[in-house]
Amino acid sequence: RLTRISRISRVVRIFRLMRIAKLRRALYSLQSLMESEWTTVVFEVAKNIVCVIFINHLLACTWFFIGASGPQSGAPLGWVYAARLDEKDWALQYLECLHWALAQFTPGASPVRPQTVPERAFAVLVLALGLVLATCFVSSITSTMASVWSVNHYHRTQNVLLKKFLHQNKLPRELGAKITRYIEFIVELRHKRVHSSKVQYLELLSGPLHAELRAALYHPQLVHHDYFAQVVRISPTTVRQICAKCLTSSNFAKYDLIFRRGHDAKEAL
Repeated sequence: RLTRISRISRVVRIFRLMRIAKLRRALYSLQSLMESEWTTVVFEVAKNIVCVIFINHLLACTWFFIGASGPQSGAPLGWVYAARLDEKDWALQYLECLHWALAQFTPGASPVRPQTVPERAFAVLVLALGLVLATCFVSSITSTMASVWSVNHYHRTQNVLLKKFLHQNKLPRELGAKITRYIEFIVELRHKRVHSSKVQYLELLSGPLHAELRAALYHPQLVHHDYFAQVVRISPTTVRQICAKCLTSSNFAKYDLIFRRGHDAKEAL
């Protein structure tokens, strides 16, 4: 029987670990869909709050178990009987325990106090755990907010420097307005769509994988040209090499002069 119980407990543990792994993958996939910085901040705060509430739920249940185990074990009466909660509704008991657990993580006042030695020892352990978890919770939120603020501060600083540059060099207003509008457009475009130069992890890709990535990026644009559409059908490997070594992306403002008549064309548009 002991062997069967141990096997069943191992299976239960494995299933729990699989649930945790699935939950982590689901959280990572959900976070990858978020493109806004503030959405990421809200998600991080909500995730930390859910974790804290879950931990406090476990602590509240343990706190009630310790406080209500006095009469059965012959030990002195615990805080449940001292606060006269033994005959109260279970919802009120749970809220009282949850209130106590949350009070250990915050400066809030605790509604009850430990009455026995086990309760006092458990309260000391919860206080130490609350100190560590509260510090981690605050530092996580602070680091996330600091990353968002640093990005906004960088854009504000660059905007001020651009205006100073245009003013100090006494450039024509029309040219300055054109430059400002174009930069604002590019910044907004980069904010909506992440450029490959911003993702440093892409430098870790191997050569074939990087070529496959560039082929996937530029293939939709190539098939609009009749010549490259035929090349795609005849030799997909050649198209992959063209995408990997010959193609680049560029941004142009309205009325920009890209080609000049009489000059040799070094690029294809």
